[in-house]
Amino acid sequence: MKTGSIALKVFTAVFVFSTLTVLATVGQIQLSEKDNGQTIKLVKGDTLEIMLKGNPTTGYGWSIDLIDKSVIKMVEENYKIDNERVVGSGGVYSFLFEVVASGDTTLRLIYSRPFEKDVPPVEVFEIKVEVGA
Repeated sequence: MKTGSIALKVFTAVFVFSTLTVLATVGQIQLSEKDNGQTIKLVKGDTLEIMLKGNPTTGYGWSIDLIDKSVIKMVEENYKIDNERVVGSGGVYSFLFEVVASGDTTLRLIYSRPFEKDVPPVEVFEIKVEVGA
């Protein structure tokens, strides 16, 4: 075997392994009410989806109360009703975040009526997000 051929094979193996390692570490994490209070470890490029039950027909809704946008940013917010045939049916709020930089942040969402001032939220969802390099 020639030295150049061995070097090419080693380079190819290292390239393929490092590519697979990156693909394995970047992903989408999904959380729900059961994850409230947890510490979540992520890496840059990950996406984080938080799905919380709610019912906007009551005047209540989920909103972001605390976030460090230099670490994670919200890219999408949706609401999907559970049963379109039932008036007043609840559903699921979905918040999609993208990890943009290393650092730590607390992410807090509150379930409240935005028109009621100086009234504490009826529910709080809070996690600590730790983003490694």
